[in-house]
Amino acid sequence: MLENHELEVLRQKEYLTIGEVAEVIDSTTMQIRKWERAGLMPPPAKRVQRGSRIDRMYTWEEVEEMKRLRGLYKVGAPTAEEAIAREVIREDILGRR
Repeated sequence: MLENHELEVLRQKEYLTIGEVAEVIDSTTMQIRKWERAGLMPPPAKRVQRGSRIDRMYTWEEVEEMKRLRGLYKVGAPTAEEAIAREVIREDILGRR
């Protein structure tokens, strides 16, 4: 988990890498990729070409959605409930804009 000062530095950024997101939500890059493959998370808002690789770049709205999804995993929510919760979370986030 990140220290407060580390989180404050990240909060100044518009986009976060998958590694930074994993630190913020106390998860792993592998888990985030798994959520994306399973359809629980849409592809990231932005992808950046860096040499031969393409980095995922996430917005803070996406980070908040992943925090909530991570919370569901921590309490052991079944996959079907996660998918439903994801839609509710997405509607909630989009409704606040």
